[in-house]
Parts: sequence; C-alpha cells; structure tokens
Amino acid sequence: MKALLKWKKAWSIAVSVALLVSSVSLPAFASSVIDRNRLGSITINLSAADFGGTESPAGVRFSIYQVAALSDSGKYYLTNDFLGSGLALEKLSTAYEASAASKELENYVSSKNISGITASTDANGTVSFHNLALGYYLVLQSYDSSNPNFGIISDPFLVAVPMKSERDGSLIYDIVTNSKCEPVCGAVILQKVNDEGQFLPNAVFRLEKKVYTSESIPSGVESGHDSKGTYYWKNMIFSLTTNRFGQLAVNGLSFGEYRFIETSSPDGYILDPTPHEFRINQRGSAALINGKYEAASGSVQTITVHNRSTPPSSSVPPASSSTSSSGFNFPKTGGSIFYAVCTLVGAILMAGGATLFVISKKKKTMFKP
Repeated sequence: MKALLKWKKAWSIAVSVALLVSSVSLPAFASSVIDRNRLGSITINLSAADFGGTESPAGVRFSIYQVAALSDSGKYYLTNDFLGSGLALEKLSTAYEASAASKELENYVSSKNISGITASTDANGTVSFHNLALGYYLVLQSYDSSNPNFGIISDPFLVAVPMKSERDGSLIYDIVTNSKCEPVCGAVILQKVNDEGQFLPNAVFRLEKKVYTSESIPSGVESGHDSKGTYYWKNMIFSLTTNRFGQLAVNGLSFGEYRFIETSSPDGYILDPTPHEFRINQRGSAALINGKYEAASGSVQTITVHNRSTPPSSSVPPASSSTSSSGFNFPKTGGSIFYAVCTLVGAILMAGGATLFVISKKKKTMFKP
C-alpha cells in the first residue's frame, strides 16, 4: 500500500510538471498547428488508496472551471470569470508556482461564488468532463455534505487542453490524470467561555480519536459499534490547556472523528464531563495571531464549550436535625445525658428564682406603711 501511494504521488508530480510544460509551450504554437474545431476532455482517476484503502472511490465530486481560453493566435487569455484573479499565466515557470496559483484560484472561486462543471466519480473512481473548449482549466474537488467521510483528498490543480506530449511533442486533447494527492490534514480550535460569554483560561482537555478496528480492543478504553463496525476512543493528546483567551488549537489532524473531554475546570467553575465530538474532513490550519488562534488556511473546525460557575456557599449555619419544641437543643446520639439533665435543672432553678423574686417584691409593696 505504501509503495502504491508513493507511486501515485510520483505520478501526480510528473503529471503536474507535464501540464506546466504544456501550458508554457502552447502559446508558441501557430494557430494552424492546433485543431481549432476540436474539443477536448479531462478524465480524473482515483483509487481506494486515496482513502487509505478503506473507502470506495465512487461518489467523489470534482468541479472544473475554465480559467483561460485559447485565442486564434494560439495564446491564452483569462475568461470573464477570472479577469480579477490577478493570474499571470506567463509567470508559471515551475511546478511550485503552478501549485501555489491553483490554491489562490481555489480561494478566488469560493470568494466570487463562481459556478463550474461538476461530476462525480463512478464505481471505478473515474470522472470525465467531455466537449471542453480549448484552454486552461482549474480542477477542484467539491466537498459533498452527503458523503462527509470522503473529506478533501485532492489538491487543486491546473490543466491545459490541449497539452504537449513530452514523448513526441504531439498535442493531446483528451487529458487523463490522477488526482493530485498530497498528505492532507485539518485543524480544530476550541473556545471556552462562561454563561456570560467571558473567556475562561486554564481549562484542561483530553483529545481522543475514534478508531475502527477488527482486532481486539485495548483495555481500559471506551468502545462501541456502529454502521461502520467496531470502534474505540484512542487517547491522542492527554493535556491541552486553554490560553488567556479561553482557546486551544490542534493542527495536523488526519481525517476522522474526534472528541474533547474536559479533565480540569477553571477555578470557580463546574467540570463539564460531556464529550464534545467533531469531524475533520477538510484540510486547514490554525495559527496564533496576536495571542489568539485563528484559521490560517482552509477550513478549521471551531467548538465552543460553556462552563457554569460554582454555586456560592451559604453563610447561615444549618439548623440542628433534632430541636426540642421548647427551643433547647439537646445533644445528638452519643452525647452526655448528664449535661442534658444539668441544663434542664438549671433552667428550672432559674425560672423558680425569678418567680420568688417577683413574689417578694409584691409582698414588700403590700406591707409598706
């Protein structure tokens, strides 16, 4: 499998270089060399290896956009949709520059909401676009929410129709290529706040990944079974702490399902044991900018977790569970009976003394001359 992936990557690089050479060389051809009446096609091939060998290559959507058309003089010019893109075709002299331009064009398409031609791969992982006018085409994989497991497995790339064959210099109008696959990964930003929306630093989380397996489950982990098979939650990072803006971020996550679990709450707040699950299915990265994490490229998952503050303790001491109707508190079980009797006798004597005092005062008043 590794050898196949290396071969596919090497082939993709070779195709990219060939497409670049064709795009640079074509403007030098006279218009009489190119068959102006002929249309072209682009065919893209995928395989299960593009998904790690675990998914079917069917149903992956690609879209193509005509970035430049071919003039009668045999030179390219930008189409109306891409006039404002700033693309300079004559400056694409290396594969790196072509790749960078493709990614910039991808962002341009998204920001301008440009429509393309879209089709999906068949059961063999093949998708074809026919009857194409001659020119430059941008190829993008379209994210499909109905098939979220696919993620984005192909980088954007440019194709020239026709292209020049490196073997004999002939023009190729029907282009066949593999997707331009590179190692792709995503990112996530977690934001910790209280009920008032204030940032909460010093919250600690554990990151886990959902792993499907046909082998024995490791001991001491949470596991289960769903439509995809048997899985368990694998510890990826044991301790992640939110910064002064209540944030933490993780880059370099391979596509799949993950969850955050809070292991320590900020002072004065209640621990939230709820697992917060999310899926990585598009490439992206996060960067620390002026102390805050922000999306630096692509699509970045953002999760907001709330903490409730700890209820304040009461300043009034709790009443005794055994209080007499006369207002005297007697000792709990195991206390001294002697002290209870003494207390009661003392109360009686005090009451009797007060009564005698009142009677004595009345007698003196009665016999006063």
